[in-house]
Amino acid sequence: ELHNCGVDMGCWCGYKYMNGGPGGIAGFFVHEKHAECFDYPRLNGWWGHEAKTRFNMDNKLVQQKGAPGFALSNPPMLELACMAASLDIFQRAGMAEIRNKSILLTGYLEYLLIEKLDKDDRFKGVIEIITPRDVKQRGTQLSLKTIHAKAVNNKLKLRGIAVDYRHPNVFRAAQVPLYTRFVDVLEFYHAVREVINE
Repeated sequence: ELHNCGVDMGCWCGYKYMNGGPGGIAGFFVHEKHAECFDYPRLNGWWGHEAKTRFNMDNKLVQQKGAPGFALSNPPMLELACMAASLDIFQRAGMAEIRNKSILLTGYLEYLLIEKLDKDDRFKGVIEIITPRDVKQRGTQLSLKTIHAKAVNNKLKLRGIAVDYRHPNVFRAAQVPLYTRFVDVLEFYHAVREVINE
């Protein structure tokens, strides 16, 4: 879809939502209209050299067309194996189903925070959702602003719950649809209430 949307170039990480883990490989897209534009500033690496003459060692770079021409070195094999396994799961689950569950999970957490937490006088105004409300403008995480963000992050870690703290006052919760259940979202909500109340 990047091509049809007219995106010139795009890159993305694979460590979080593609289950690659720390150091996981990333992706890079170059629109075909730029496939033969070799005058962009770039770091040139031997893996960006065309495959058929890559090992000639004649010190004459022949850049591959498109995104492969931006490659610096060969990708790590173990990371590729993990990514292939992850992509197979995505393929079997289906992106439409994954996105639908993502919308439902994130909407459920949003509902709990707005309709339950914020309507409780003890917690009113304690957490502000700063992620867009429109599901077309957000992914599967909610950025939550609170003066208690660092404490919430630290206390949730002690309970084995990982959130993403952003200085000075935001923590992010990601309801990854491949393995997060609705009961997990409910338990997370209760954990947040408890640690704020401590």
